[in-house]
Amino acid sequence: MTEEEFADIMFMAVRGVCARIAARQNMTERNALAEFYNSRLYSALERPETRAWFYSDDLLYDLWAGEKETGRIDWPEMRYAGGNNGNV
Repeated sequence: MTEEEFADIMFMAVRGVCARIAARQNMTERNALAEFYNSRLYSALERPETRAWFYSDDLLYDLWAGEKETGRIDWPEMRYAGGNNGNV
């Protein structure tokens, strides 16, 4: 994947999860964006090797909400054709 393709995917992922944060947490999209940018999940999303960009907006929201509540990211178990089970 090129850097430009990854930037496009990031834009869509951030936009989707922030829309969900704003709606479900009853906050403005600007505040949702600030909350998300300050999360460990966003830091993981920025790294292509985590494959977090592959997750749906709803799953990203659930991961973010879980991190906000517990202070950790509870990654789902994923199975990939390469056999790495999503461990990066």
